Amino acid sequence: MYQVKHAPEPKIERISRLIDRIKAGDIKIPKFQRGFVWTESQVIALLESIYEGYPIGSLLFWLSDVPMKSERDLGGFHLPETPEKYPRNYVLDGQQRLTTIYGVLTNSAIII
Repeated sequence: MYQVKHAPEPKIERISRLIDRIKAGDIKIPKFQRGFVWTESQVIALLESIYEGYPIGSLLFWLSDVPMKSERDLGGFHLPETPEKYPRNYVLDGQQRLTTIYGVLTNSAIII
């Protein structure tokens, strides 16, 4: 039988903690992911859902201690470099939501 080294574990994480992780360079986007494409109405709908306490879906990260040959920061925001030998969490699902949350709550400009 095949043994999984690190089985996926669902975790609940506060939005403030996600923002701290982005600022620290812990969360990156693989280059194969599309850029930020949400419209203003999609951004507003997400923010309304958060305000109302509705579920906004899950985020999927791939933890790797081997950096990809091409990666980028979340939503084009300039973020610190990830230290060498430091594992990175690559966003596989949820980039649009995460970029919106980061941009709005850090007063960074989101181009829509």
